[in-house]
Amino acid sequence: MINTDVFPLWSGNRVPGIDPAPLSDHALAIAAGSGDMGAFEQLYERHNRRVYSLCLRMTQNVAEAEDLAQEAFIQLFRKIGSFRGESAFTTWLHRLTVNQVLMHFRKRSVKLERTTERWKLRYRL
Repeated sequence: MINTDVFPLWSGNRVPGIDPAPLSDHALAIAAGSGDMGAFEQLYERHNRRVYSLCLRMTQNVAEAEDLAQEAFIQLFRKIGSFRGESAFTTWLHRLTVNQVLMHFRKRSVKLERTTERWKLRYRL
């Protein structure tokens, strides 16, 4: 039996004047993976600056960083159900964001390469 005078939070009642700790990223990720949009919104609000900063560091371009941060959160929305919790959520989100930026660079280089090849064929260089 738990003494609720010593451990008042264990009784299921809130202690007046003390707010409970905010949900962990892991708990929010699980809830978001189950379809809880409020949990996803909280994750977005907690991490949007971090994701944008990472994109900006990698691209050195404000407009691209904004687009890629948005794409990273779209990807997060699609993949959050696959978060297993084996690492910290921030580590997982960091990797997801880096992968998103790297895919952007790959796509851009392929487009640039195709454009260059077409230009060379057109002008026979």
